[in-house]
Amino acid sequence: MYTDIICHGDLEDKDRISFMMISISKDDKGNEILTFGDYKQFWFLFLEMYAQILQTKITYDDATV
Repeated sequence: MYTDIICHGDLEDKDRISFMMISISKDDKGNEILTFGDYKQFWFLFLEMYAQILQTKITYDDATV
């Protein structure tokens, strides 16, 4: 399934399968510690960091996520 999604899936499918491969821990109340929103925010911040290093502007919106 993973190989099929990586080869033929759209960007959202690829992002979701990569997220699912992360080992998600739960706190003592059974809540997930890492959410998909956290994962997306990490990548947005990662891109912004590189934009600052490269002194360029990287634009993205919900359509390009």
